[in-house]
Amino acid sequence: MNISWQDPPPSGTGVSNRGRKRSKYWDVLDELSKHPGKWAIVEDKVVNPTGGLYSIVRYNKLPFEVTTRKNPDGTFAIFARKKETSAKEESL
Repeated sequence: MNISWQDPPPSGTGVSNRGRKRSKYWDVLDELSKHPGKWAIVEDKVVNPTGGLYSIVRYNKLPFEVTTRKNPDGTFAIFARKKETSAKEESL
């Protein structure tokens, strides 16, 4: 085993990359908010259904539902909707 001696690279800035770049899915969520309770197909040919919109909704604990259906070609269709809330829930 060969050891190479060197100084480590400079440390990061301490600022997270999260939130710097607005994901295309935030626009989708804005649109879904205009039609609470109504399902929409968000993407129809996705290889990894647990990324993207699903991750944003789950990580941020947003009031949306996301579900997938497998297509015959092995890809997935992603459906989403804003959960309907009662006036009581909205006032909390």
